Amino acid sequence: MFMTSVGLAVAAIPEGLPAIVTIMLSIGVTKMAKRNSIIRKLPAVETLGSSSVICSDKTGTLTQNKMKVVEIKGGSSNTTIDDKKFLLKIASMCTDCNISYEDRKAHAQGEPTEVALVNAALEEGINKDEIYREEKRINDIPFDSERKLMTTIHKIGNKYRVITKGAPDVLIKRCKKIYINRKNRRVK
Repeated sequence: MFMTSVGLAVAAIPEGLPAIVTIMLSIGVTKMAKRNSIIRKLPAVETLGSSSVICSDKTGTLTQNKMKVVEIKGGSSNTTIDDKKFLLKIASMCTDCNISYEDRKAHAQGEPTEVALVNAALEEGINKDEIYREEKRINDIPFDSERKLMTTIHKIGNKYRVITKGAPDVLIKRCKKIYINRKNRRVK
C-alpha cells in the first residue's frame, strides 16, 4: 500500500513543476523591479508575498541618511526661544562639521547627527564659523566608541568654555547638576 501511494504521488506531480515555479518567481521579480524593488534571491519573493510586516534597520538604505532636529528641550520645563538658540549655539560649536555655501546659502557637511545640529542652528541664524571668531576652538577630544563622548574647548577672552556631547547614559552619569543662568546665558 505504501509503494502504491508513493507511486501515485510521483505520478501526480508534473515534471515541469520546478520550471513553472521558477518562471512564475522570475515574472514576480520583474514586476517588482519595475516598481523599484529588487530581490536578490528568487525564493525570497515567495516569502515576501506572504509577509504582512517588514522590519528593517535605519542604515540609510531605505532613507536619505538625513536627520533633522524636531524638538529642543532645555533643563527646565519652560524653555524659552533664547534658551533654545543658546542650546543650538552650544551644540553646533561641539561638532566637526564644515559649512559650505551654495547659492549664498549655508549648508553643513559631515556626520548626519552633527549636520542636523548645525543645520538647525543655521535655520535660527546661528553660524558656528562666526561664533568661532569670538569663541575660538583651541582644542578637542574627538568622539570614540570607548568614551562615547566628544569634547571641544573654546577660549573666550581670558576664560574657557568646555562643551561635551555624547551618549545620554554616559553623559548624565558624569553630571552632578544642571544649572542655566538665563541672564548671562551660561550652563554649568
